[in-house]
Amino acid sequence: MEVNHNLEQHKAKARERLLSQKGLAHRSRRAQEVEAVFGNIKGNHHFRRLLLRGLEKVEVETGLLALAHNLRKWAASRADKLKSFGRAIFQLPAALAAA
Repeated sequence: MEVNHNLEQHKAKARERLLSQKGLAHRSRRAQEVEAVFGNIKGNHHFRRLLLRGLEKVEVETGLLALAHNLRKWAASRADKLKSFGRAIFQLPAALAAA
């Protein structure tokens, strides 16, 4: 039996990082962030099964799901920005009249 000392050093360094304050905070956040995305895709967009078979096709289909999810988030953030921008424009004349 042989021991790979280099591998043991890498494992110790990784363990040290994972158990640090920063590592614990990152790991606690990670589980919630990923779960929410899959929950949203499954629950809100009714996607339960992959339609295609084969690793390459599944990767493409999953990539398209992720792209659609990110586009929905982007469009929602743009809509919020446009709403607040529109309110600012309509409030501008009132502010000029008061001056």
